[in-house]
Amino acid sequence: SLEYRFFTPSRPAPADWSKLDIWQAASDQHRVFTALKKIYTKKWLATGGSKGGMTATYFERFYPKDMDGIVAYVAPNDVVDREDSAYDRFFRNVGTKECRDRLQGVQREALIRRAPLQKKYKEEAAAGGWTFTTTGSLDRSYEATVMDYVWAFWQYSHLSDCDQIPADARNATDEEIWNSVDGISGFSFYTDQGLEPYTPYYY
Repeated sequence: SLEYRFFTPSRPAPADWSKLDIWQAASDQHRVFTALKKIYTKKWLATGGSKGGMTATYFERFYPKDMDGIVAYVAPNDVVDREDSAYDRFFRNVGTKECRDRLQGVQREALIRRAPLQKKYKEEAAAGGWTFTTTGSLDRSYEATVMDYVWAFWQYSHLSDCDQIPADARNATDEEIWNSVDGISGFSFYTDQGLEPYTPYYY
């Protein structure tokens, strides 16, 4: 396991972001491999999921003779960000219709009930010392959290977890809607404090 450059605690202060690109990070891996290959002389694999999967593919791109194989468990290399039809197809068919309907119902109610739920968000932000400079406003952070709800469920939960989603979102309380979105997406994520550890990923 190798810590990607500029992820904490490997972030210089102040951070010079010109020292972070995929070639530099791949070169970090190459240096580690070169040093350890003298000790471990057998076959080598690079693996990873999410950022780690992307990193494994970049390592192979720049240093194709280092590894004997690459296993990128997850590598979200979206090079055409405006073309999301693969996600749309996935969300139309994943799980069961009942589960999809529950998730969509909660997401819709969270958007309809923006005023009362954002009031709670402001209270939580004040209590937690959360700020919203990165996204630009509490409103943008709220919307991003709500829009991530369905994606986050299928990324981190199981179909059996659908039992925890309010079945009748329209008649659920504000607290039930809040708790469902917060429990799956996490309202703290799109705050400056929640995003800060992921700055190298987004960069």
